[in-house]
Amino acid sequence: MTDFQVDVLRAQLVRVCAARRAHRFFYAEAGPDGEPVLLLGARIDAIALISTMRSAQSPVFQSGKVKPLPGGQGLIFRVKQVTAPRFMPDLFGRLAVKLPLLAASAFLVDGEAPIGPGAIRMERAA
Repeated sequence: MTDFQVDVLRAQLVRVCAARRAHRFFYAEAGPDGEPVLLLGARIDAIALISTMRSAQSPVFQSGKVKPLPGGQGLIFRVKQVTAPRFMPDLFGRLAVKLPLLAASAFLVDGEAPIGPGAIRMERAA
């Protein structure tokens, strides 16, 4: 991930944290440089999405919704089913190294208990 991509993603994270409604996310396991790619937004740009899908080294993707955790310290990534097994390790590992807010996030698969450091805050807020 280039410094520019990290800055863009950081700005998108700020917008998601400031919003009250859920945004969308799209994750590619390996982008053109082999690094994971995460796109966020109220509406993900179709050109960026198609470009990411075409240039990805791995055709493994995950999409869903993301919203701030209660208290604003972290995010909740919600999916219907897991389609990219490396999403959680990348979210809490490789991506969180460059974007510490992600390290405090939670991952939620519909019908299952939340996973991740942010899951404790979700349970306390409930």
